Amino acid sequence: MGLVAGLNPFLGVAAALGVAFLLIVLADLTLGVVAFVLLSFLDVVHFRGGSLTFTKLAGLALCVSWLATIGTQDRRAGTDFFARHPGYAASLGLFVGWVALSALWAEDAGPVFNAVQRYGLNMLLLPIVYTAVRRRRHVTWILAAFVIGALVSMLYGLAVPAPPVPGDVSRLGGAIGEANETATVLVAAIVLSIGLVGAARRSPLLAAGALAGVPLALAGLVDTLSRAGIVSLGFSLVAACVLGGRWRRYVIVLTVVAVVGGIGYFLSLPPASRDRVVSANTTGRTDLWNVAWRAVEDHPWRGIGADNFPISSAHYLVRPGATTRADFIVTTPKVVHNVYLEQLTSLGVVGLVLFLAIPAASLSCCVKAARRFQKRGDQVLELTARAVMVALVGILAADFFASEQYSKQLWLLLALGPALLALAENPVPE
Repeated sequence: MGLVAGLNPFLGVAAALGVAFLLIVLADLTLGVVAFVLLSFLDVVHFRGGSLTFTKLAGLALCVSWLATIGTQDRRAGTDFFARHPGYAASLGLFVGWVALSALWAEDAGPVFNAVQRYGLNMLLLPIVYTAVRRRRHVTWILAAFVIGALVSMLYGLAVPAPPVPGDVSRLGGAIGEANETATVLVAAIVLSIGLVGAARRSPLLAAGALAGVPLALAGLVDTLSRAGIVSLGFSLVAACVLGGRWRRYVIVLTVVAVVGGIGYFLSLPPASRDRVVSANTTGRTDLWNVAWRAVEDHPWRGIGADNFPISSAHYLVRPGATTRADFIVTTPKVVHNVYLEQLTSLGVVGLVLFLAIPAASLSCCVKAARRFQKRGDQVLELTARAVMVALVGILAADFFASEQYSKQLWLLLALGPALLALAENPVPE
């Protein structure tokens, strides 16, 4: 490591972190998942000359540890996700199969195979988390890692600002490197922080840290100047009021405090920053949606092929209707910036329905888990299940304004649904 660091300090640090993570993940799958949650917020760490990231290597090590774990465990221990949730597993398989099949009619099959790989790796998080989460404290560890990761990413963005985009105001991008995605995970961190407060009855230090994370994440959310983040926060607050259960009164009070504090901080921003949030189509999103819908009209059932919109969108540019940001179609092609329209455009109605079945199944698991925890009087895990539900609703709402179908944070929260239901169906050790 010293020799590598002498040649290249960045590679030396990355190699040292890699060895440390490998030792952790091979020693204990649960600790490996917790470490992976933290690393999932560090996508800024890329290896030179390609798209390979430290997070992808960490994911590979996590898969190896999971395979070793299930290979040495008794199948009757209830850690087999595929046996316990055959319908959910089938929906995952059908979706990734449809993605692969779209290579037959896609203009370029290369992005399709890349999409199959990315979806497949993200989907592996469901059985991995299901196997790793066996105790009450495991859930607390994962939620704490999520909140800490989001806040560390935010602080990194403050310490190392992203290069300004010509013609745009400065925005907080975080270690993730993208303002809208950073805003989305900060909203989820706010919700999960509140869930952690309830889970930290025996740890005043954890409860104090979780409470302190709420205003920090809220301030970071405003600094992203992300309309997707604001929408996500709004849907999360509404969902929290609806799904709050016995905590609904406290949720309403926190909602009022969050709205007042957020508006007050927003009004303190420079006028240019405020104007960006309230102005329309600053990113050409509506033009992308118009062009994407033209592609849907041409291929409503099968779509144009997974991840082929940046390649094929130019064919739908010269049509009736004004387009003010044609550069996002021709010069620097962009994705659709709407995960649901992205699926409809790329995979058609069939692909969209199969995709929506995945978060629907996870939310269903959360609902069932919350009801079972409530029935047996386990308020801590009931609050945790409701917090995960609300965080998922916030991310899914934000995805109306971003194509974040590969977001690791989204798939990690999706994976917690079946894991929480497994805890609800069996006695939960500490």
